[in-house]
Amino acid sequence: MFETKSTKQVLTELNVDAKHGLPKEEVANRRAKYGPNKLIEKKKVPIILAFFSNFNDPMIYILLTAALLSVAVSIFNVIQHQKPFEFADPIIIMGVIFLNAIISTVQESKAEKSLEALKKMSSPTCLVKRDGH
Repeated sequence: MFETKSTKQVLTELNVDAKHGLPKEEVANRRAKYGPNKLIEKKKVPIILAFFSNFNDPMIYILLTAALLSVAVSIFNVIQHQKPFEFADPIIIMGVIFLNAIISTVQESKAEKSLEALKKMSSPTCLVKRDGH
């Protein structure tokens, strides 16, 4: 990479004159070949997709399986032993899953807003030479 090379090596490799900089024609050619000198920003993920992406985790799959097994055991107990349906465990497990997803989504949203604020605060600029100016 260029950060490990000397100024002379970089100027030679990029075919640039240190006193005059790049001519306008060469700037246009390089922009056409390489594109503008800008960072590409990713599209923002809609908040609903961010919320549902929190459910794509192995631990969530285990908790969902536990909730389903709890429902199955309760149904079995109702059928076999005439006991009342126990709904507390599956509701608590599902509540924990949804609470986790809500908290994660809020935290991700706050982190994105903080990152955007930092980007606005730091506006990188540089001076260049074009045709000797």
